[in-house]
Amino acid sequence: MDITNNISNSNTITSTTNTPKRVRLESEDWIDKAPRSRLLERWKEQDSYIDYLESRLQQLQQSIESNERLREKETECKKLKSMLNYRFLTKTTQQQSLDQMRDMMQTPSFSRLRQTYLDPSINLIYGKMRDEIEHSR
Repeated sequence: MDITNNISNSNTITSTTNTPKRVRLESEDWIDKAPRSRLLERWKEQDSYIDYLESRLQQLQQSIESNERLREKETECKKLKSMLNYRFLTKTTQQQSLDQMRDMMQTPSFSRLRQTYLDPSINLIYGKMRDEIEHSR
């Protein structure tokens, strides 16, 4: 790669579509032989390359920070989700137990009371008494 090619590429380096390229010197003695204007051009190319790298570094740091924030929010959301899920399950369990208690506390109907007699002989006596009362009416 010769020096004139690098200098002609310096115009494209400053454009926004192309990224700047690293400036490499061909040899140590080139610095002594090159005119001052070429050295200044190379210096500007190097500065633009360094600026580009610094901006890329800043972009990468920002993306890393945003990724970290997203991870933190994700873990926070997972914790919140598990907590809400737990609360929902406890509320559901409480509701079921309250429904069971309400069912137990309701006054049973007459037919239900008849079915709950413990002694069949008492049930038979009550049945006969009921029949006599209905027959006497």
